[in-house]
Amino acid sequence: MPAEECLPLARLVHAKLLRLDESGGEPHFPIAEMMLAIRSSERPHIINIEYEGWIPDIDPHLDCIEETRRCVQLIKRHPAA
Repeated sequence: MPAEECLPLARLVHAKLLRLDESGGEPHFPIAEMMLAIRSSERPHIINIEYEGWIPDIDPHLDCIEETRRCVQLIKRHPAA
């Protein structure tokens, strides 16, 4: 079901981000399409961010707080946000 059809039925959008690239983008998740659909929706939505990219055993050099902050910035800086 396309996002445009789902959004009228749900207030919460769960954005599960897997990994941020060097520029702060998320290559695995269609953020541009998601934000456009949310902004075009007739009702308000809550965006819940779940960041899965920081795993201590895989990326011990990453700071989980900094990576989460980068995820929030990614969503906020999108033109449709």
